[in-house]
Amino acid sequence: MSRRSPEHALQIAKQSQSMVLRRLHLIWRALPLPWRSARLVGSDPQREFLFFEAPPMREGSLSRTRRSVEYLNGKQEDYTGDQIPVQWMAWLRHTRTDPPTHEEIIQADEQRMRIQQLALLIDEKDRLAVLATREAQAKLLAEAKANSAQQLDAGPQTWSPAPKPRT
Repeated sequence: MSRRSPEHALQIAKQSQSMVLRRLHLIWRALPLPWRSARLVGSDPQREFLFFEAPPMREGSLSRTRRSVEYLNGKQEDYTGDQIPVQWMAWLRHTRTDPPTHEEIIQADEQRMRIQQLALLIDEKDRLAVLATREAQAKLLAEAKANSAQQLDAGPQTWSPAPKPRT
């Protein structure tokens, strides 16, 4: 049996502590406290992003609500646009009125994975078809070379047209 090093135990303790602190932060941000203008609307399934909605800047104005995202594991510069689920990006840009549900995002991820697998299958079929075509072309080329070599070995031949039938 191998004993775990104290460094390994310390690393596990830090990870569990950060998970607890992260969970507490999520709970704190979700509380609808009276001094907060923005309310928590949701998060992505991996809990990397929190999405908020706030009233317009001016009371009684007809402008849209303010929507924002909070990055939990770092700064905005640490993320690219494709890491935020498409459904949330549509909500942030006011293209959709209701925020997406976790089920909707999970279904979209599953569909994306199925499409990627199908694309890999199609790529493999295409690769095999290209190989088969190349093999057939190489075979035809070899036959053509063999035929031309036979003709050169036989020497020049005379050609005469077929006799015309008499009527």
